[in-house]
Amino acid sequence: MIITVTLNPALDKTVTIAGFKLDAVNRVSHARLDAGGKGVNVSKALQAWGRESTAMGFAGGSGGEMLLCELEAQGIPCSFVRVNGETRTNLKVFDPASHTYTDINEPGPVVPPGAAEDLFGRLAACIKPNDTVLFAGSSPQGIADDLPARWAQALSPKGARIVADLDGPRLKAMVESKPYLIKPNASELAELCGLADMRMESLAKAARNLVQKGVGRVAVSMGPKGALFVDKAGALLATGPRVDAVSSEKEKPR
Repeated sequence: MIITVTLNPALDKTVTIAGFKLDAVNRVSHARLDAGGKGVNVSKALQAWGRESTAMGFAGGSGGEMLLCELEAQGIPCSFVRVNGETRTNLKVFDPASHTYTDINEPGPVVPPGAAEDLFGRLAACIKPNDTVLFAGSSPQGIADDLPARWAQALSPKGARIVADLDGPRLKAMVESKPYLIKPNASELAELCGLADMRMESLAKAARNLVQKGVGRVAVSMGPKGALFVDKAGALLATGPRVDAVSSEKEKPR
């Protein structure tokens, strides 16, 4: 089983504005609203590929209800703990004239300790040996940066394979738990390891050092340059075809 944990999910509102200008009235030509958050997006992708997963996290208010309704409509099993406040709405502005994306992300609701304990209880109860648990995205208010790492340390003895797509102090704490795989982008890896540059050689060396310290695998996304995968057996660089970007996510700290 694959379980995705999105502590701070969102409704992603994407608008298209040709010639977007600051400090001016802008007209939207197209808008859409999607259930989002890194872990939620992974569950949606797995569903599209015919692979089942269970999405878990926190949901609040009418925004949380909309998020859960979309997941249910897509046939994605989920187990979200309800909290007070509103699931955040993140605004994505795409300007086709300049080929730019602007992200405006809300912080998310305040999650009380009891809700976090409830979610961990649900997660721990359903884990079986060789299940994969993905921790992805930012943390809402009220959640300590090291909470995903502490949960990972508690779940690993149950045989769970821990995968993490985190950044900043959340990623640093997770590395100490020696997860099965981490997926930083180039900027996040450079920040984690204190790199002075993001040359391929520097990224590969940093990834190898993490593997030597106990991280099982490191997958580094590098935008149009492709992706770098490092484990004990060696390193692999994969490049992809040139395509038009359709996502507002960029290879930068998030």
